[in-house]
Amino acid sequence: MAFTARRIRVAARVVAGVSLFVGLANALHALGVSGNVSDPVLGFGQFVFAVLTIIAVVRLFAAVGLWAYATWGAFLLLFASLLEIALVVLGGAEMIVTPAGFGMSILLLSSAVGLLVWRVINIRMQVKRL
Repeated sequence: MAFTARRIRVAARVVAGVSLFVGLANALHALGVSGNVSDPVLGFGQFVFAVLTIIAVVRLFAAVGLWAYATWGAFLLLFASLLEIALVVLGGAEMIVTPAGFGMSILLLSSAVGLLVWRVINIRMQVKRL
């Protein structure tokens, strides 16, 4: 199922762009390009490095899905945001997530939920027209 209404398609493209930017930033952070850690696996620990890498890859795939107006892109974005928030809340990501990054994760989470709710409302409106 795809996003069909014009407004939701524009919103999906905007969220896709933000998700792409955040996913690339996470990937650069995981590779050690940004930050003060020369060896990310040793600096972050294996578990946090693996989770950061998974979050980066899932966000990049979510951006592709949202850009193609696919509903699964919003689900992937929801999963990645929930995973990052859980990592921060459980205390495993103090050194990899800045307050701005945490705020961006909350924003992406709310955007994914909003897109999915908007999609459900759009489907119900189309069913009522039939």
